[in-house]
Order: sequence, then structure tokens, then C-alpha cells
Amino acid sequence: MAQHLAPAIILAMGAGIAFWIDRAPNAGEWRIRLHFAAGALLGLGGILLACDCLWPYKTKADLQTRDSICAMLATGMPDEPILVLRAERPFPPNFRWYLHEQSQRVIYDVSPTAAALAGYRGVWIVNYDDAQPQVLQTLAGQTGMKADHWQLQHLQIGPRELPPARLEIIHLRK
Repeated sequence: MAQHLAPAIILAMGAGIAFWIDRAPNAGEWRIRLHFAAGALLGLGGILLACDCLWPYKTKADLQTRDSICAMLATGMPDEPILVLRAERPFPPNFRWYLHEQSQRVIYDVSPTAAALAGYRGVWIVNYDDAQPQVLQTLAGQTGMKADHWQLQHLQIGPRELPPARLEIIHLRK
């Protein structure tokens, strides 16, 4: 969200550091200030890099989304497509990234038909944010597949003023 501010912040920091270093009374003090500023910038960069390596997620919901999608992909068979029901609210970008990270077939649909799923032994259905709660019973009945309610989570994605997003994963199999 704040990437556009980075150039202005970096330029302001650079100008402030240069002003502070140039106000040194003599060459020895100038060299000490220069080394201190370089060490502080390297230390800050190292700390931020370590934080990103230890916790690469912005929110707990990001971590939960990743874990849910990765667990589903690890459990599913390679020939089983993932059917994502389109929701009113747009999907978070990380949700799409984790789905497409694997080279498995992902289908986005508003109202899927049983004919589109007829050739598969199993299908994963991701129902995000109550896209279509009645679709599970309809598809299971029309395809003759057994429906396993695999996972249901409520994720706080976005501002706290918004209600939690509902992530439901269902596995249809013959």
C-alpha cells in the first residue's frame, strides 16, 4: 500500500543523513559520522530482512490462507481440478497466488454445471466468502459424487471493520 512513498522517504533520509554528516566540525568526526550512518542503515536493512524471512506474512489471515491452500494441494490428486466459486468480494491476491503456484488446473466459475465436472474422479471446490452455499448439494447430487466438507475457516482479511471472510473447501469424489 505504501510502496509509492518509498522513493520520497529514501530521498528524505538520504538528505537528512548527508546534512548531519556534513555538519561535522572536522574530518575525523565526519568519518565517524559516515561510518555510523552506514552501519545504522546496514543494521536496519539486516533487521528488516530477518523479520521478512522469519515472518513473511502481513497478517495471520495470509498465513492461514496459505496453509489451507497448500494442505489442499498436498492432499489432492494431480488430476483433480480446483473449482473456485466467484464471490461478491474480490479474492485476495495471495489467495490467487497460492492456487496458481502449483501447476494444477484452477477453474473460476459463478455457477458451475455437473457436465463440466463429469470427466473427473474428484474435484476440489473452494467456496470463498459465501459465494454460493447451495452449490455443494446441487453438484454432489448431479454428478453422483460424495461431498466431504474438508475445511471451513473464517479469515480476517482487510480492515477490521469488514466481517471475516469465509473460506470453505469441499472435496467431491466418486
